[in-house]
Amino acid sequence: MMPDFRIAVPHVRPYLLIAFGSFVRMDYGTGHETSFAVFLLCLTLIRFLGFNSEEARDVVLIVFVRYLRLCWRLQDVYRLEPAGSHGVWGLDDSHFLGYIFGSAQLRGPPTYEGKAVQLTSQFVDQSEIPVSAILHPPLPPTNLYFLLIMRIHQVKRGPFHEHSSQLYSIATGVAIWKKVNSGLFKMYEVRCTTRNAVQLLKRRCLGIVIVIRRRSSESAW
Repeated sequence: MMPDFRIAVPHVRPYLLIAFGSFVRMDYGTGHETSFAVFLLCLTLIRFLGFNSEEARDVVLIVFVRYLRLCWRLQDVYRLEPAGSHGVWGLDDSHFLGYIFGSAQLRGPPTYEGKAVQLTSQFVDQSEIPVSAILHPPLPPTNLYFLLIMRIHQVKRGPFHEHSSQLYSIATGVAIWKKVNSGLFKMYEVRCTTRNAVQLLKRRCLGIVIVIRRRSSESAW
């Protein structure tokens, strides 16, 4: 590692260390997933990762997918419990970002300044797949959304509409993936971003790379 990057190691390392779950409480949740996302953000801010669309796509489709699979292995081997789960009223016991990335894959070809981007071998247009397709497993691992749905079927038993009511409601009540994607962004901001930022502050993980400023209201961040 280049000397310039070594300076950032003490400030970036804590995000990675808590990204795989708590081995004190033996649990894993969206806060740990958010920590990994912040770790990747830090690597981008210090220019260890490139700040361009192609590298960002590789980070999601290669690095983040490998992270998910490793987390699933840890959850299975150590029987990690869901951390801060909303139960049947939550989107997923452990993950959220994968649904945002996956619905983005399904919403159609990427655009830049209103124009469709030339598709490459790394991107396949899946926008014709209906949202309700998730109700008919098995699903091919062609996107992160399907990957996470199949993970649910591996670890949960019973009718899908009972143990995953939020995902079932989305599948039956939202017509297009574009709306799914935008709705998940809003839900993530409300349910995960603010709460997880506060948890990171409590753990004193924020260093010189990322600064969270207090809002005018003392009760909110």
